[in-house]
Amino acid sequence: TTTIGLNQRLTDPYNVISGSQLNTLDQKLSECMTGMYRQPKNGGNPFLFALAITKLHQIRVDPETAKKIFEETGNIVPSIPCKTAATDGKMFFWHPEFLAKLDKGELTTVMEHECFHVIFFHSVRMIAAMARIRNWALDYVVNAVIEKNHKETGRPGTLWGGNLGKPILFKDLLAHIDGKIEAFKEGEDESRIFADASLYGRSPESIYDEIMEHWEKSPRKC
Repeated sequence: TTTIGLNQRLTDPYNVISGSQLNTLDQKLSECMTGMYRQPKNGGNPFLFALAITKLHQIRVDPETAKKIFEETGNIVPSIPCKTAATDGKMFFWHPEFLAKLDKGELTTVMEHECFHVIFFHSVRMIAAMARIRNWALDYVVNAVIEKNHKETGRPGTLWGGNLGKPILFKDLLAHIDGKIEAFKEGEDESRIFADASLYGRSPESIYDEIMEHWEKSPRKC
């Protein structure tokens, strides 16, 4: 059983990683939040810090890993549909392998990303929409805000690349769907970032509808 410290932000209620791993990842998460507490001119974001600090943060694995744990131990472990991070609006979920490999700047970007999903109530929007394309639209919205804030605050470092993946501009996504270019391979969604600063201010619904107009005529739909 994992021991939880009094000041621990990150928990592992299903004991999928060791106590030492949990402490290391918790320290990383705490250092990220400390950085967010700083003033924007110093690379922080106190507004998002105030949100993130109030949320529960838990370790979650992907469905494949959860299945393996069940087969080996008989324990049922909840999962998130990706090997990165997610939120249901109430809690932040972190895949341990993803969290472990992020550097400070990357973790700050991901934390901001999940915070904006919460702020924009994305967990309850477009529930009946096609899940994959819905996720693209939601990500374009939050990443456009992150890019705008990054430019305005002058936070050091680049936003995308490295462990977060290369960005796909909206026009390139549409061209990919139309079969005009090969922007990414099937199943590579998690290794690419759906980010385009030109989409700042647009709703996820409008982005989703535009993508679907192309999807309905796409040769990739078959």
